Amino acid sequence: MACVADLLVDYANILLIERIYQGFWTQTPVKMAEFSDRSMPPPPVKDQYYGFFPAKYSTAYLEEYVDNHIYDGQTIRERILFNSHVDNLTRHEGCNVAYEGSQPSGHWKVTCNTNHSICAWKIIDATGMTSQPYIPSLHGSHDFRGKSLHQKFFGQEEEALLMSPSVQNVCILGGAKSAADVAYAFAKAPGEARKNVHWVIREDGNGPSAFFSAAAMSDRYANSNEGFYNRFLAGFLPNTFGRRWSLMKWLLQGTILGRWYTTRLWDGFDKGLRSLMNYQREEGRDMGFANLEPDTP
Repeated sequence: MACVADLLVDYANILLIERIYQGFWTQTPVKMAEFSDRSMPPPPVKDQYYGFFPAKYSTAYLEEYVDNHIYDGQTIRERILFNSHVDNLTRHEGCNVAYEGSQPSGHWKVTCNTNHSICAWKIIDATGMTSQPYIPSLHGSHDFRGKSLHQKFFGQEEEALLMSPSVQNVCILGGAKSAADVAYAFAKAPGEARKNVHWVIREDGNGPSAFFSAAAMSDRYANSNEGFYNRFLAGFLPNTFGRRWSLMKWLLQGTILGRWYTTRLWDGFDKGLRSLMNYQREEGRDMGFANLEPDTP
């Protein structure tokens, strides 16, 4: 038996239905966004961009997946205890769980705040390190009278913020994909919904994710993401496609010449992306587009 205890009220929240916003797109193409036992219907071509697509299609796929996978008479959805958190976890000798004729000893007993008790052979801690939204403590924040929220709740507030005439200036703290999504949503909103965006990252320029063009660098791949997931590049970056250690990885990561070559390779990627984006172009100068150019390689 497998069971999941989750603080969320229903499965819709797990699948990000309430967190989806207009600019929420996948970072992987269709062929890499599905489970091996059930293929994902490809989104309409008009809703794809080099194979990438809006996150709502992943949500629909997962909704169908949890209802159509039945084990021992229960669907995956039915095996989730919603609005629950674990109060106690102990080794419990004699917990009534039968498994391939084994004696019921050395099991785990899980007690939830909803008075549910679960006995299991294995426990997986999947709470994550970033489950709770983090909002930094800033000097003067208590005197701020405007709207303040974490990106986790942007999907619920997006329409109201975009349509509100009282919201004209938006400040975004953080430099990863979620921050980029929110900045793009406000800066590219049509007509009067468009806002003045101020994007704040670390003073040293570090922190933001690496942003690549969706287009592939060669005709071999449909998009840039597919180009990174192959055996050749497995030696240049953390990659599941390839052996844990090999002669190629040793040459690239374990020798001075290999590390020099790897550095030059990534420098080439960096220069190519800067050239493609052309951060200093005239059309974006008045809007501060040049400020988006990375300060560090």
